[in-house]
Amino acid sequence: MNLTWTILDFVMMNGADYVSVLNDGSVVPALDAPNVADAFDWCSKLLSKHADIITYLGHYEMVDGFINGDITLAQTSFSHMINEMIYDVDNYGAIPFPCGPNGTYGEWVNAYSGADSMAIWVNAKEPEAAAMIIDRIFEPFEGYETLADLQSYASTIFYDHRDVELFTTFMKYSRWNYYTLGIWDYFSTATDWAKRGKTGAEIVERFAGAVNERVTQYVIPNAKTILQLIEEEKSD
Repeated sequence: MNLTWTILDFVMMNGADYVSVLNDGSVVPALDAPNVADAFDWCSKLLSKHADIITYLGHYEMVDGFINGDITLAQTSFSHMINEMIYDVDNYGAIPFPCGPNGTYGEWVNAYSGADSMAIWVNAKEPEAAAMIIDRIFEPFEGYETLADLQSYASTIFYDHRDVELFTTFMKYSRWNYYTLGIWDYFSTATDWAKRGKTGAEIVERFAGAVNERVTQYVIPNAKTILQLIEEEKSD
């Protein structure tokens, strides 16, 4: 198994999140919560116990190893699978990270770096032409508007219906990994410490204070806006 990035997804799958909403509605940072430390503990034991079969190759080295058959299980993303891996192997599948005791089975919480999108610059010289090009690019995807439509399309990519279901629903539970704002570094450091056998309590005590300050600065404003939009949607 190759752990390509960090143990962030293990933590999220144990019911953890960047923030917690208290009973009075206030939003507080939560990267020092018990379920975070528990997940760090579990990862520390896992990485130590199975050190002989776990590798930490970077993305491109992992892709080569997977295609060559040297790696049979790897941490990756659907975009990387589709763009770089599946056309060079005979069979493949996708599974979510294991659900921890504090997680909710079926809610495959995950973190992503970015999502692809297209836009027309406000100062574009030929905005109409740009719009026509974008429309032409996405024309093959017209008609795939319902979940059933998307799953029908995805069934041409994946072998198993479980892969299709995961592919078409996982974004519902995604969070940005805040890799440009220092929050990702918390999990990268936790991964290094877990590899060295450090406990969850040690990791949280050493690093959670600083990362929670960043959560307060960058994540909580986003969380409050999302909660506000949810409430407005309920009232409509």
